[in-house]
Amino acid sequence: MNKPNNLGELVGTCIPDNSTQYNIDNGFAFYLDTNAASPAFIDLNAALHANADSTIPTIKKYVFATGTSIDDQHEVTLNSRKTGAGGGAATVIYLASKPAYNP
Repeated sequence: MNKPNNLGELVGTCIPDNSTQYNIDNGFAFYLDTNAASPAFIDLNAALHANADSTIPTIKKYVFATGTSIDDQHEVTLNSRKTGAGGGAATVIYLASKPAYNP
């Protein structure tokens, strides 16, 4: 988990269990608003694919493994890994705004 922004939101990485050491192949990015009336954990990978697939078709090639930072404008930076065959980088960095992961 990383440092929260000034609004109490934070992003980080989940792994399956406490015996699994993190690497980009087994982590999943998350978002949490600690100041919300009912704080909810959001799987950024699932949310970004559900909300952005129609507008950004290239996103389907990537799994978002790490939420690296969040700023006070709710912009999240994410590390991702490529899945399947095809062109493009094996890993990429994405910048996502709040409507893309929490509409």
